[in-house]
Amino acid sequence: MITSSILFIFVGSFFLYNASEKVAANDGLRIQKRMRSKPKISKVLGLVSYILALIMAIISFGTTSGILFWLLSLVLILGLTVIMSPLKKGLYKPVSVLLFTLLIFELFF
Repeated sequence: MITSSILFIFVGSFFLYNASEKVAANDGLRIQKRMRSKPKISKVLGLVSYILALIMAIISFGTTSGILFWLLSLVLILGLTVIMSPLKKGLYKPVSVLLFTLLIFELFF
């Protein structure tokens, strides 16, 4: 549940970052072009992803700890997204490998 919560926060940040009009266009992926063409849908999906992550964190840790975990994860991932995306470094591949590795550890250990 923890890895899934972090994944939903990352996906929500990805959707909201690419839906923003203030960000320079970085059309590296096809989905980024689609998000820029339909910003309202991207914003709704990003917010729904954040809410799902919050619900998962609350289920995993309890109310107060879940909200604090969600806020800490949100700040960390938003900072990572805002810093790394303008540099056009491959942010999504290393994060997906890291989340997959964490999911394996969470499920089997």
